[in-house]
Amino acid sequence: MSENYYINKNGDCVFKAEYYKQRGTCCRSGCLHCPFGFTLKKFGIEVLKIDDENIAQEAKELYTNKVCKDSVTASLLSGAFGGTKTLDYNNQNYLALTLKGYFCGLAELKNERLSEFYLNDYFSNQGISEVHVRLAIENSLL
Repeated sequence: MSENYYINKNGDCVFKAEYYKQRGTCCRSGCLHCPFGFTLKKFGIEVLKIDDENIAQEAKELYTNKVCKDSVTASLLSGAFGGTKTLDYNNQNYLALTLKGYFCGLAELKNERLSEFYLNDYFSNQGISEVHVRLAIENSLL
């Protein structure tokens, strides 16, 4: 299997940013993982509440893989107090980030402002920055 693509939940072959970088140019067709910024600029990041079952599952997986496993603090707290941090959807401290309708990340809020954001690995090479996420949150009608 090539490192340049993955098979999504629908069984479709989806090229990753590395494939497009190797190709060297943007085709301007809105590819999901465009590393040249075209798709991000054209569609932007959308912010959603985590209330859809599919988004909730993807958010939980990303949270578990990025926030809990990669966080030294989470590991220390888990070791000291037992158990692991869990994603609480009801307190609205987390929002789903989507690009072209696909879950791409998770935004953590503190005092209704962006504290941290975590991207799905497939979206990490597309130039999605804190500025993009902050603007998306500010422009959302949540």
